[in-house]
Amino acid sequence: MPLKVAVAGVTNGLGHAIVSALLDTPDVDITLLTRSSSSGATDLSHFTSRGAKLILADYTSIPELTTAISGVHTIICTISPWPTSPLPVLNLIEASKLAGVQRFAPAEFSYSLKATARLVLNDAKENVRKALKERGIEYTVFTNGVFMNYLAFGTKRKHEGPFKLFPFIVNVGSRKAVIPGTGDEEISLTTVEDVGKFVAFAVTKFEGRWPEELGMEGERISYNKVVEIVEGVTGEKVERVYVGREELGEAIEDAKGRGDEMGMMVNQAMEVIVDGFAIVEPYLNRLAGSEVRVTGVQGFLERYWKFISNMILKRWAGDRWANLKKAAADTQCLIRKMPPNTATIALTLFNVTWVSHLKTPSSLMAESQKCDQRATSLCTATIKAEPDVTPPPSAPAHIRDPEYYYHDGSCVFLVQNHLFRIHRSQLERYSEIFKDMFKLPQPGEDPPKDGTSDENPVLVHDTVAEFQAMCWAIYAKPIVIAQQMDPETTDILRLIDVVSMAHKYDMPDVRKWAFDALNKAVGGGKLLVRLRSWQNVQKLLDFAHKCGQVELETRIQNIWCKAVEQNPKTVMHLNRGLDAGEQCNIRAFQGLLYYTYLRATGKFAIGNPATTSINNVASFIAEDPPAELGKARSHRLHRGFSSLTLLRNQLDTPPALFPNPQCNVHTTVCQPSWEIWWKEFLEEAQKGGKRIRDPGELFLELQQWAMRKPFRDVIRHYQPQQQVPCHAQIKTQVCAMKKQFDDTLSNHFIDGA
Repeated sequence: MPLKVAVAGVTNGLGHAIVSALLDTPDVDITLLTRSSSSGATDLSHFTSRGAKLILADYTSIPELTTAISGVHTIICTISPWPTSPLPVLNLIEASKLAGVQRFAPAEFSYSLKATARLVLNDAKENVRKALKERGIEYTVFTNGVFMNYLAFGTKRKHEGPFKLFPFIVNVGSRKAVIPGTGDEEISLTTVEDVGKFVAFAVTKFEGRWPEELGMEGERISYNKVVEIVEGVTGEKVERVYVGREELGEAIEDAKGRGDEMGMMVNQAMEVIVDGFAIVEPYLNRLAGSEVRVTGVQGFLERYWKFISNMILKRWAGDRWANLKKAAADTQCLIRKMPPNTATIALTLFNVTWVSHLKTPSSLMAESQKCDQRATSLCTATIKAEPDVTPPPSAPAHIRDPEYYYHDGSCVFLVQNHLFRIHRSQLERYSEIFKDMFKLPQPGEDPPKDGTSDENPVLVHDTVAEFQAMCWAIYAKPIVIAQQMDPETTDILRLIDVVSMAHKYDMPDVRKWAFDALNKAVGGGKLLVRLRSWQNVQKLLDFAHKCGQVELETRIQNIWCKAVEQNPKTVMHLNRGLDAGEQCNIRAFQGLLYYTYLRATGKFAIGNPATTSINNVASFIAEDPPAELGKARSHRLHRGFSSLTLLRNQLDTPPALFPNPQCNVHTTVCQPSWEIWWKEFLEEAQKGGKRIRDPGELFLELQQWAMRKPFRDVIRHYQPQQQVPCHAQIKTQVCAMKKQFDDTLSNHFIDGA
């Protein structure tokens, strides 16, 4: 007897995929529940023609719903219970109880239950699960991670089903990606079509009672790897911007303040990825085995983004008549060597190339896609069999920069594929390097000709954005200059590119102006928001260090350490900071990061002075370090903690007092008095029977003690009539000890000086 299954919400892409998979499964009687108001939104005739029964349901009426699902064994619901409209789903559950429905799958289809507990919709979904439990209906939550189909956003190929696409994380169409975290966090990606297959399997072949959660995945992968595959398939670079947890937190609060639930949900979903909870346990994959064949990221991207005929068109013809004529000659030679069938297809492709100059891009695409299926196998086979007859590629087209191509300019530069025509005088005014470069004669040419035309430009190896930023700086209008001095209107990202170019081409005035503006703009907790990613923070740190901007460098380091301090449960910020410190070769910064992490995680917690510090070290070393930190960095962390603990033990004994040639009683009076002063300091610092285990904190307390307890008071207490000059240098020695601790902090963690 066929299993009766009802699917609620069949006009959305997910319901569409589930119904398609169920119809491919034998012995299933399918009922499609759709609201009367949405029945015309999607054509369901291809489902009803295959035997599915369509019922227009009134979700406000429990009696009507009960009648509609009478005799149904399992309900799959893809209607999300939004907080503003939970009744349709709750009414369907009530009707399911009355109709005797055995199984119910609510609309989850996302992360695991542990992860979705952090999303804005969780309360509404939790109410749905609670209602199912109270009514004794067997249910499961299907989890699949992130829908892989979002990677098809912007494709010109027709996407299967009515699934609503939007550019989540990676926008393949625009070649841009906004990646949460480091981009190395693993996620589960699954196509909607594969979700439908797994649901059909669970409905018809899962034996026994459904567990509370059933997971599935198409591929477990990181977004950095996804972007690499996108670049391989499209042949184009993807612009990456990384956002951290702090930025996402601010975006969530901003969306919350605006009442934007969708904005909150998207940023919370990205936050889940940062925290490493975006993977699901693929129980259904193991259960189904080879019965359900999943689509991986590589195959999915090739399906929607690899256009063979268009690739050939671009290679053969380009967008110029000259290339087209040359391609005609090359194509004729090639076609003569082809078998008859292949030659026919190749000629069709060439005709499409020719009409591309007469038709709009959309009509060309339509015509090109008609050729794809027929041409792909034949042309691929021909290219593999005869690789030596591929027509020569045409030269890439150069684009004149829309803002910095001055027709009265005196020098043309080629930057990547952009042409800039600017004035030599402006470059010579700010840069000695450009001035010297223009004086150099070109080999075999007198006078030099490079830079005089678009056909013979000066080639420079910068990015378009960097060169545009340099032009922006040297052609800046007074109002632009004034805006950069106001922290509220400073264009920080562009100024970083200005600093990069000013450093490379030795433009001291431009560099000073940019750093003056950056020094005013950088500060407070909004730096990361304005810089958009830790990569940009690192870039600014690197140039601040290289250019001797000590104040700016210190400020950036402090902001980074604050991020480590505020997020002690994760080593993400620590790892990023250490990456920056290593790549920028800032040893002191690395030591400060390790030390900040030890403090933030409570490794120097104040304890009983009777408890030996060696035991404290042993217990720390026995702990498993965070796996994300890596073996080498974990070793440095352990080494630093041991070394700092040893230093703290040494401070229980007063160090030698600095020599003072002007003091006649230095050894007989001052040194013993110093030891007494130090002992009183330790007793004061350990009031209440607690021991300060952090040597850095002890040095800070020492500086405060030197202010509160002048050294001369100790001397006069024991030697009332003695007048000695040493009391004046005690503060100097204490400050010197603190400075030495700060300057050598990295030595405790990292080998070498």
